[in-house]
Amino acid sequence: MERRDEEWRNILGYEGLYQVSNIGRIRSLDRLVMKWNGMRIVHSQIISQIRSGNGYMSVTLSRDGKKHQVTVHRLVAISFLDNPNNLPTINHKNGIRDDNRVDNLEWCSYSENNKHAFRVLGRNNSHAVPMRCIETGDVFSSMTDAAQAFGITTTSVSGVANGKYKQTHGLHFSFAKKETL
Repeated sequence: MERRDEEWRNILGYEGLYQVSNIGRIRSLDRLVMKWNGMRIVHSQIISQIRSGNGYMSVTLSRDGKKHQVTVHRLVAISFLDNPNNLPTINHKNGIRDDNRVDNLEWCSYSENNKHAFRVLGRNNSHAVPMRCIETGDVFSSMTDAAQAFGITTTSVSGVANGKYKQTHGLHFSFAKKETL
């Protein structure tokens, strides 16, 4: 059932196939599909979302016979939020990872996202070791977060910080104090 305040927009790269709403719902659109016994109409429907291991909601979208798993908050942000500074990540303002309403999302840097998680939400992971990227000055709450931010392995980040490697992918890392988060 569509809500009166719900706005739908085409999903970039899936125009004519899927749409995303400002409250975080995804739907397929009516379309003709070729089957072995002829053409068939596939009717519009709300797509079921699944919670990934890290708590974010995702959906599977299909195009040209290929399936793609995408996070709902990224689809909402790309479709509804301007990103003039080309920021790389999306913050859930209230810290609830399955609350994908457009007014709960904002574009931010990795550093801003980590600071929000630790300062505003008061999250504390005593096992996480904060890392600083020397080139960018960004401080990450853990080696894992630093690795994910740059698309590299945690082993690489750890190896540089511990002096096993001089650098990884042109980046240098050092241990940061928890107070810098």
